[in-house]
Amino acid sequence: LYTITNNQNNQLYTIHVYNSLGQMVTTIQDSSTIDLSAQPSGIYIAKIEDQSGTPITSKKLIKL
Repeated sequence: LYTITNNQNNQLYTIHVYNSLGQMVTTIQDSSTIDLSAQPSGIYIAKIEDQSGTPITSKKLIKL
């Protein structure tokens, strides 16, 4: 499990997770926890958007 923290405030956001091929593997709404247990090992990109769909940041996740 991966946890995304928001240091600015407690607003809700959406996280889209993509694999190394650019395919979306999951979308998480209103949660800060990402569960990649069903996915194979590899590198993933989590793109975080605010509730209006505006991109906030991207994070690289590595699953061993």
